[in-house]
Amino acid sequence: VGLFGVTEEDFARDLEQITADEIEVQISSPGGDVFAGIAIYNASAQCIAANDAIAEFVGATREQVLAQNYKKIESWRQSGLLDVTERTLKHNSKERHEFELTTTFGKHATFDCLLIPIVLDGEQHLLLMLDDITQRKSNESALVESRKKLNEAQRLAKVGSWSLDLKENKLEWSDEIFRLFEIDKESFSASYEAFLSAIHPDDRVMVNKAYTDSLESKLPYEIGHRLLMSDGRIKFVHETCETLYDNEGNPALSRGTVQDITEQHQAEQTIELYANVFRHSADAILITDHNNRIVASNPAFTELTGYTIDELLGKDPQILASGHTPKETYSEMWQSLKQHGHWQGELTDRRKDGSIYPKWISISASYDEAGNVVNHIASFSDITERKAAEERIFHLAHHDTLTGLY
Repeated sequence: VGLFGVTEEDFARDLEQITADEIEVQISSPGGDVFAGIAIYNASAQCIAANDAIAEFVGATREQVLAQNYKKIESWRQSGLLDVTERTLKHNSKERHEFELTTTFGKHATFDCLLIPIVLDGEQHLLLMLDDITQRKSNESALVESRKKLNEAQRLAKVGSWSLDLKENKLEWSDEIFRLFEIDKESFSASYEAFLSAIHPDDRVMVNKAYTDSLESKLPYEIGHRLLMSDGRIKFVHETCETLYDNEGNPALSRGTVQDITEQHQAEQTIELYANVFRHSADAILITDHNNRIVASNPAFTELTGYTIDELLGKDPQILASGHTPKETYSEMWQSLKQHGHWQGELTDRRKDGSIYPKWISISASYDEAGNVVNHIASFSDITERKAAEERIFHLAHHDTLTGLY
């Protein structure tokens, strides 16, 4: 064929016997890919030779393929294959393209096509080499979709994944890590050193030591550390890592995850702040549940009343009442809590030792998302001294200092 040194008649005859395994001279693309399906079209666009593989690819018999004129094949026209064919012949140059089409014989597939102008008996012909890549394209699409879903899942969970090829010093990050570190893919020189530079300066030695210690011990590790953003913001992350080793025991690949725990850290800090306020408040604090049963108290409460939380857990705060507070005060208190969610006023209670004391108390209700009461939080202090001072001032204001008469 010029290309093979045979005539058109010989080539057509030999082509009938060609299979991917038996072809004497493999016809392959410039890149080395072998094409199983082969057909030749003459200057009139009529197919003059075809093997069984190409017939199977298009869902036809060899005879049906041989009966075709590519200029009359509608799928060639609709897919753009006809335009590429005419351009190939016009410029006498090879072209390779992928086409998704439905053949004349009803088979829908994606083909990898290599078109090569050849000369037979002094006339230009077209050599078409074809491979059905439908399954490969489907697998590629499934992989792309899988990666898309993984990236979306990582985005929602704020968890990114990474791998470090220790032999090539090549670092790969998932999209979520780029988002988490707020780094542009295009501007990031991926390496372990570049990764360390994104970590808060005060945490770099700690993180690097955790990693190098893991390489020596051959054990996975977890660590929490900070990231310092370009605008000064600080993020908190939780990182896990494991390393795979080659047959000689040398570290080959490290891989792990990084999770943004900034919100969790801030929530924990807020909880710790509230806990400190609760523990160290000078005022006594008592918390009840929605059934008005005691669930928590602070040290100042124990100091003031003499009761520990273990003694009162699950009980009604009425156990603290002295019986000296008017019922109207309690009615006013509950009405205000129900209508406004808070109340403050004076109550007279009894300590564990039986002593009576006046207290100034402030009570607030906390609610769930549905608006139901979850807890009542009471904060109070002993106002015995304040009451005594008020009485002395009243006495001085209304009595003679010498005689004590009103």
